[in-house]
Amino acid sequence: MEPESSHLVTSSTHVPDPLATLHPSIIDSLQTGILIVDREYRVQMANKFVQDWLKRSAEEMRGQLCHRLIHVRDEICPDCPTATTFRTGETATVIHTGLDKEGGITYAEIITHPIKDDQGQVLYVMEQARDISERIQFERETRDELERRVEQRTAELARANEQLRTEIGERQRAQEERERLLAEVQRRAIELDTIVTSIPDALIIYGSKGEIIRANPAARQLLGCGPAEAELSLSQRLEVMHAETPDGKPISAGLLPWEALSGEAVQGILTIIHPSPDSTIWLSASVAPFIVPDSGVLGAVVVFTDITALRRLQEQQEEYIHTISHDLRAPLTVIQGQAQMIQRFADKLDMVRYSSEAIETGARQMNVMIQDLVDSARLEAGQLRLQRWSVGLNAFFSSLLRRATGLMDISRVQVQMPPDLPPVNADPDRLERIMLNLISNALKYSPTETEVRVNMERQAQDVVVSVIDRGVGVSPEDLPHIFERFYRSKAARSAEGLGLGLYITKMLVEAHRGRIWVKSEPGDGSAFYFTLPLA
Repeated sequence: MEPESSHLVTSSTHVPDPLATLHPSIIDSLQTGILIVDREYRVQMANKFVQDWLKRSAEEMRGQLCHRLIHVRDEICPDCPTATTFRTGETATVIHTGLDKEGGITYAEIITHPIKDDQGQVLYVMEQARDISERIQFERETRDELERRVEQRTAELARANEQLRTEIGERQRAQEERERLLAEVQRRAIELDTIVTSIPDALIIYGSKGEIIRANPAARQLLGCGPAEAELSLSQRLEVMHAETPDGKPISAGLLPWEALSGEAVQGILTIIHPSPDSTIWLSASVAPFIVPDSGVLGAVVVFTDITALRRLQEQQEEYIHTISHDLRAPLTVIQGQAQMIQRFADKLDMVRYSSEAIETGARQMNVMIQDLVDSARLEAGQLRLQRWSVGLNAFFSSLLRRATGLMDISRVQVQMPPDLPPVNADPDRLERIMLNLISNALKYSPTETEVRVNMERQAQDVVVSVIDRGVGVSPEDLPHIFERFYRSKAARSAEGLGLGLYITKMLVEAHRGRIWVKSEPGDGSAFYFTLPLA
């Protein structure tokens, strides 16, 4: 909403313009963007930070409408914090995007502050902007510089104190300088403390002898760098953490941080620690020295980045590739071998017929594996869409068993359902996949002379379907993992497939807003249950 008027009513007494007290050199020295606009939303002042950020000079920006300059809009933004401050007289905060002179997108956190006259009217609004897209990089680049400046300021303070004792005639001037320097040191110390505390990686500051001087909260949580650990030597700390290299060799105190204490920066050191016997954490360590001119190396900073999740992802990818290559190679070997048999015995019809059937079986196995991979990827990405409608289970199962004849021994399957069983709300194609996965597993892992029973009954607003066999069953240690991706029970590890069948079955059931579970006893068969909502 635009302000009611762009002109303020003031008394006849001349009121100094508040902007007169803001010297450009003062706001140019600030390490944050300062933009001052009047009630017409025209830029009155922009510091060097904003000029560099937007790649425009102060002259180019002065008098420009801020929403047109930054956001290329003819009207003020709906969530404009400056408008809020003009309206309420209070500070406001918002995240804004804008364009620089070359058309690049910028992101900034805008904090607005009112600039009022003696009567409390808001004459201007000062926008304080931080480019948060480069904040982390900025913090890292300035961390060493801040430390260096603090050391320099502290040295200057010491010299000022000495001068105070020797130059009595300049006592007052030296005292004022000392107070100014103390304020600067305190401000810098607060800034540094905020930066170190907010860094998400584990950061440890070491002294020149390898002692811990400072550890941020992330380091205390990840590495346990508390007061007790600070008293330990570096070798003792590495031993407590059970630190080792990726190839299992213990990490000696010669690596961290002694190389930095000798003046050498090191990056990307892979380190494994074991905070507890059942815990393994992968870290990427970077070390940088504190070097002060004329004083040498005063300490070192070590930053540990937890890459455990990335490492686990890499291990899963390696396992994934190994599993796929291994399982796809088996039917491909059969196809290749049988094709060679056909070439050698082309005149023997029985041999050709046997080989062609083997080729067909191998190709079908590969097709099932590939389909499992595709469905698994689609389900995990949320890209598999169900086409659900009312499905009568009696007709559905009759059709399913007819079409499955030849693919499996349907004569062993016995279906039991009440005649008045109501229809369910399901995707017929996905329901067929669920049933074929469960029935084929039951037939595969049970003796050929036993039957597989498929039972259906209504329970409240669901239909419960069960597939029961009299096979080898599932061991207690395998049971909690039976629906996990790529998992195979002991009884299934010699069978074909990628270990995705039950994983996909579970995800398809849950996509129907149902649930699936299993009951099994070793040697006494298994019973898989799942629910489908009524139509």
